[in-house]
Amino acid sequence: MGLIKRSLIWFAFISLTNSGSLYGGERLRLVSLSPSITEIVVDLGRGDWIVGVTNFDTEPLPPTVERVGGWIDPSFEKIVALKPDLVLMVNDQEQFVAQKLKELKIDYVSLPETTIGDILKSIEILGNVLSCSEKAIKLRDSLLTIIKTVPEPEVNGVFIVDHTPGTLNNIYVTGDGTYLDELMQLSGINNVFGDRSGYFPISLEELIERNPEIIIELVQSTDSIKTPWYQLNRIKAVKEGAVFRVNADLFSHPSSRFPVALKKLKEIVANVLHKD
Repeated sequence: MGLIKRSLIWFAFISLTNSGSLYGGERLRLVSLSPSITEIVVDLGRGDWIVGVTNFDTEPLPPTVERVGGWIDPSFEKIVALKPDLVLMVNDQEQFVAQKLKELKIDYVSLPETTIGDILKSIEILGNVLSCSEKAIKLRDSLLTIIKTVPEPEVNGVFIVDHTPGTLNNIYVTGDGTYLDELMQLSGINNVFGDRSGYFPISLEELIERNPEIIIELVQSTDSIKTPWYQLNRIKAVKEGAVFRVNADLFSHPSSRFPVALKKLKEIVANVLHKD
C-alpha cells in the first residue's frame, strides 16, 4: 500500500477532539525518552513542561532540563528524582523501560513513530494528553498538506542507513514501509530496494545490479571518515558523483520536523537532475 493511501486511510478513521486533556488540563512535568517525541512536544508549545530528556536530544532546551541517560538504558534514579507526572516514549522503548516505570508507579505514554502516519497519530495523542488539541489540529493539518501529493519518481536511488565506517562492508538499506522510504517517495526518488520491506543488509553485487542513480548515505557526522565509493565506479551514482552524505540527527528519527529532512532530499534530487 502506498504512502498516501496508508496515511489518508488512517486520517479518515481518526480525528482530534477538544474533549480536554486526559490529565484534566493541568501543567505536567514531562520526561521525554525519545528525541522525536521531544520535538513534537516543543512544536505543540509544551516544551516548557519538559523536565528531562535523553543524552541524544539535540533540541535546544533550558539548562534546567536534566539529561536522564540513553534511549534504552535511562537512569531511573534520575527519572524518579525529577518527580515526573508523565514519561513519554516510543513503542520500541517499552520492552526496555515500561516494566520498571510500572514498578516505580510512574505513568507513561507510549507512542508510535515508524512512519509519517505514526507521526500524525502521535501528534493527536499528545494534543489530547497535553491539553493542546487545537494546536495539534493545526500542526497535523499542515503536515497532511505536505504528504497529500506524492510526485512521480524522477530518479532511482538507495538510502544506506548503516555500514562499517570507512568501508563498503555490512551495508544496510531502507525498504518499503519505512519512514525513510516515505521521504524518498515524497522527494521523487524511486527506491531501488522498494520491493523489500524494512531495513536489511545487502551485498555489493546487489547494489551494482540495482545500479542507483543516487546514493544517500546516513552518517553521524558529515565530517566523519568517508566511504570508499570509488571502488564501485560501475554504479551510475558513483560514476556521476551523485553520492550524498546526510546527517543522522536530521533523518534518523521520525518527528514533526520531517519537512526539514524532506526539503534536504528534494535539494539532492534537484542537484542531480539539473547537474548538466
